[in-house]
Amino acid sequence: GYQPLSAPLVGDRISRTLVEKGGEFYHGYTYSGHPVACAVALKNLEIIEREGLVERVRNDTGPYFAQALQERIAGHNLVGEVRSIGLMGAIEIVKDKATKERYLPSGSAAVVVRDHAIAQGMMLRATGDTMIL
Repeated sequence: GYQPLSAPLVGDRISRTLVEKGGEFYHGYTYSGHPVACAVALKNLEIIEREGLVERVRNDTGPYFAQALQERIAGHNLVGEVRSIGLMGAIEIVKDKATKERYLPSGSAAVVVRDHAIAQGMMLRATGDTMIL
């Protein structure tokens, strides 16, 4: 799972504005800088640094992922473009590969592809005509 952090810190300019305007600063929401979530986030950053995860993604798993997307997905008739950076990928769904014509209404094909992929155990998101991995 995950826990959104929101904005656990507020800079001087914003805090001065809040004080000067005399407004309320609602900061007790569930997802607003929750102390446990912040502690976990700090520990997560420590692990990322200790294990060299950024370098491993940059030099090993990221290039492998990019190559796998190109080799296994880019040639499909419904795929207009495949792109990635690190371990985030995007697959553009098109009606016509040559012209990059999109399905109408926009996003309709991506939702069908998303639902099928999720049923197969993938974790992804449909944004318009693009699948985000």
